Amino acid sequence: MKTFILFGLLIFLDSCEYNDISEINVNKEVEGVWTLEQIYSNEFWGGPLSWKAPYFNKQVKFTGDLKYFSKTSRDFELIGTYQKLSDTVMLVTWDKPPTSNLTYRLNYSIGSTGRLTLETRLTGGTALEKYKRTIN
Repeated sequence: MKTFILFGLLIFLDSCEYNDISEINVNKEVEGVWTLEQIYSNEFWGGPLSWKAPYFNKQVKFTGDLKYFSKTSRDFELIGTYQKLSDTVMLVTWDKPPTSNLTYRLNYSIGSTGRLTLETRLTGGTALEKYKRTIN
């Protein structure tokens, strides 16, 4: 009897497909205001990285006219302009570079839950920042 039940359960599970779950329609555009929700960091130099609640408030804003802003206190400050090179990389040109025309590649992703993850380009401390869209 147990064999029959296990066999029936196996057939049932085998008939289910991953495609049975409908896709969630997530806005994959980067434009909007994003509020910091988690940081991927370590507690000490060389320590293991893990997702944590941030210990500071931060927002970033990407505009339709390709400007990139950051806000940690009072108001948004212009970081520079951005150009999407692909669905995971943008080129940022600083507004006020220490040298002329300083650009850098910023890796990013927008996951299936609609969260924006930005690479900080640091090897220690906070390596990634995850944001939730607060304003489109």
